[in-house]
Amino acid sequence: MMGLRLQHHSLEAGGMLLIFRNWESACAHLCDHVLTWPEAEGWALILPAYSERVCVTNAQARFSLGEGTWRSKGVAVQWLYDEYAAAIKAALDIAQHQGWVWPDYNSTGDHKALGLSGVLVVFSKKAVRTAWLPGLVWSRRAAECRTAEYTSDMRQQNPLPRERADEEAVRSVLYGTLELKRYRIFRKSAKFVRSELFATSIETEGAPCGLGALRQAISEFETWAALVAAVEGDVS
Repeated sequence: MMGLRLQHHSLEAGGMLLIFRNWESACAHLCDHVLTWPEAEGWALILPAYSERVCVTNAQARFSLGEGTWRSKGVAVQWLYDEYAAAIKAALDIAQHQGWVWPDYNSTGDHKALGLSGVLVVFSKKAVRTAWLPGLVWSRRAAECRTAEYTSDMRQQNPLPRERADEEAVRSVLYGTLELKRYRIFRKSAKFVRSELFATSIETEGAPCGLGALRQAISEFETWAALVAAVEGDVS
């Protein structure tokens, strides 16, 4: 059986970047982030086809899609991967334009990039390592699962190991109008980034990178909305 078809992205600095190094990595990140609640709620606002085809508040629907992901080696979710990849590419492009790219001080040679959508991307010279919405992750559950190795066979039995099987796991974490929800996704991610960078600046005795404009975009919805409108205007 043919597997998931991976995409590439051209960086402004030159070079081609694989959107994940292989189909297993791509599918694992789809399951751990796009299909796992509560992060799934945020991705449903970022990925149009996802929200149209899947009821993200239905845990069984997401679980079934996860099962099909591994049974088909990603073929069944090619459409979802393509949307995920498009969001990652957009985040990389916007981050480079805004100057929201910095070295990953926890991994030599890797970099991080934050898009206006709130998507945080970690990438090496050759491939995207991960892309997620840090403000919408159950951090304790993610940390517990990160220490375990989940093979493809194990994933077929439980494709969403980070999912919390309790009532709290399906409660909405976003509120307001559509635009305010999108802004709050960005704000949660950007606050996570600033906290991480602040800690790093103390350890390295200096600011790790120039992200001055990020503070205003976090504190003012109008600033973020104007940046989004400018980007969408350039695209159209």
